[in-house]
Amino acid sequence: MKILEFERRILRLLYFSSNGLLIFTIFQRLKLTPSQLYLFIDKFKKADIISYENEKLELTINGKKKVIEKKLDKVKKRDKFATIPEDFLVSPLGMNEFYIPKLSETKSIFKQKEINGAVKN
Repeated sequence: MKILEFERRILRLLYFSSNGLLIFTIFQRLKLTPSQLYLFIDKFKKADIISYENEKLELTINGKKKVIEKKLDKVKKRDKFATIPEDFLVSPLGMNEFYIPKLSETKSIFKQKEINGAVKN
């Protein structure tokens, strides 16, 4: 069974809750659409991963095993320096290759310095 990202977030939230959560609480915390919530309930109730009674969702014993098995109980910490934005990716320079800056960009740097009074003719 393929688990979508919003479903992972719901399962993780349910796993760390002590006694299940109301649908409205999940809706507020994760800012999901009602259709996403009800599709999640339908899909995972059929798979016997959650129980749904009186507007409250809880993980079943089977559900807790699945969460641990799929390693959804681990909280991933994102390192903001792990990925480089696409704007900064360029082909690497060779060992003895010269770097020639873009002239259009260097002119704007010098104009800024002239405005600030750092460079005078």
